[in-house]
Amino acid sequence: MPRSHDGFAMMTRNRVFLLLAAALVMQSGGALAYKYHPYRWQSFPVTWYLDKSGYPGSGMSLEQLQTALTQAFDLWENAKYQGHCSAVRFAFGGTVDANGNIPDEKNVISFVSMASYPGTPDSLGDTVVITDSQNYVVEADIVFPISETRRLSVNPGAEEYDLVGIAAHQIGHFIGIDHSQVPQATMFGVFPSAGDTSWGTPESDDLQAVTDLYPGSCPEGGDSVVADAPSDRQASPDAGPGGAASRWSCRAGRSGDVLGAWVAVVFLCVWFLGRRRHA
Repeated sequence: MPRSHDGFAMMTRNRVFLLLAAALVMQSGGALAYKYHPYRWQSFPVTWYLDKSGYPGSGMSLEQLQTALTQAFDLWENAKYQGHCSAVRFAFGGTVDANGNIPDEKNVISFVSMASYPGTPDSLGDTVVITDSQNYVVEADIVFPISETRRLSVNPGAEEYDLVGIAAHQIGHFIGIDHSQVPQATMFGVFPSAGDTSWGTPESDDLQAVTDLYPGSCPEGGDSVVADAPSDRQASPDAGPGGAASRWSCRAGRSGDVLGAWVAVVFLCVWFLGRRRHA
């Protein structure tokens, strides 16, 4: 099963000089840098369910969770960019007793203990997508860890992480959007810091990504069937084949860590190129 992690570990597969180019693009701040996974939803609305089995450990009520998650889904549903609208539509199907990402033909959002969490130990959310042979999504589940050291909250304090923002990021994966190279974007691969709520406000990169992938006619209501995706969309090289389950995890990190990592990347690039010139 292919796995793609947030952060800079996934970038070590690229050649060093490509990393330098990517660093320069990111520092420019002006270019749109979203990517897509190769899977997508064929039609909307997509119904999602809230797993009630693990919510007590989250420290939030079911009503708080439903409100926060609905708000996160609405960010993508209500997206508009330069006169274009998103065709995605979601519906809340109620609560279930699913206990994590068990294949059950339902799109379930769960909160589980670290012992049951399928994502990486340092992540804040895990999205598992199952597709058919044509890469249309059959089922997508999102799992959040219940952790005392990385506690999610609907009203985050200085040591807590914003549930709406983290959920919005995972829902981006849920609908087929991969990581952005724009640090301010909701789909950037590393969460900025505890207490930060910026992921709850999509940036231009996020808005163009969803309106390009699922172009809509700004309907006031009703069901939507999406148009064909643009033929030139950027597909992630890390996603799996049709009919397979793929997982995307998002690790915790601070914006300072991101800057430091890119400084290190640039330093390594300069060092590597210097060695080549003297070889």
